[in-house]
Amino acid sequence: MATFLRVPSPPKPTPVAPRRSADDLKWHNVEVQGRRASYGVGGDGPPVVFLHGWALGSHAYKRSLRRLTRRGCRVYAPALPGFAGTADLPRQAMSISGYAAWVNDFLTVVGVVEPVLVIGHSFGGGVAITLAHDFRDRVRYGVLMN
Repeated sequence: MATFLRVPSPPKPTPVAPRRSADDLKWHNVEVQGRRASYGVGGDGPPVVFLHGWALGSHAYKRSLRRLTRRGCRVYAPALPGFAGTADLPRQAMSISGYAAWVNDFLTVVGVVEPVLVIGHSFGGGVAITLAHDFRDRVRYGVLMN
């Protein structure tokens, strides 16, 4: 009589949830101060505005932005004037105050009416501080990073 050796089957792989896109934001273009502006938005909940550092753009912060959207925030990540498809500010408005005024107008254009949590990295931090100072009703909380 033949003897058969029973070989155990390989373990079944543990099911893994499908991975979402690395960028949970949907990208749009709007007109702010008469010029084209590019921005990402995603998530649901209290509004968070993320202001990127000089020459970086919001795409450099995908993981952080994704985490904010998944933790119940509505994230707005505008490309500041002069970066990533957003037109430059006019020469006479090229200042930190000019950028803060632009962010204020951006929030109006995209329909944000309640005070925001503004997060600013590097240059975006300077814009965030000025936004909070010049447009006090716009900012509920601020986070500065370097």
